[in-house]
Amino acid sequence: MAKHFEYVPISGDLTFRLSQVLASSVRTRILSGRDVNDNPAPDLSKAYARAKQRRGLPPIRNWTWSGNTLAALGPMVTQSGQLAVGFSNPRAARIAAILNARCKQFGVSPTDRANVIDAINQARPQLVRIAA
Repeated sequence: MAKHFEYVPISGDLTFRLSQVLASSVRTRILSGRDVNDNPAPDLSKAYARAKQRRGLPPIRNWTWSGNTLAALGPMVTQSGQLAVGFSNPRAARIAAILNARCKQFGVSPTDRANVIDAINQARPQLVRIAA
């Protein structure tokens, strides 16, 4: 009998780990002041940039003031088994919506997508098996 490949359904655990990879990639990109196209985000107003500098923060559009919004960013549980990233509290979600309306930073960039694909490729041995 010829051997063939069988694809194993993606487990909830693997889906959650891939969501963690995506959340980490999005957080890192936003912290570096990049938008969803991996371009530098627009400059802050001069007054806000100075206020951030006085607090010891970088004067870039990176969603940091208290740190609570990005701290709430993480993997979300979905019923359909899809990768999902969101905010764990309503206040952080509201702030993210306001900030994202000014400059679209929350979303999946080409770099974020590549990071998830790398993680999927590393997990490939768990997803394919040779059957007799």
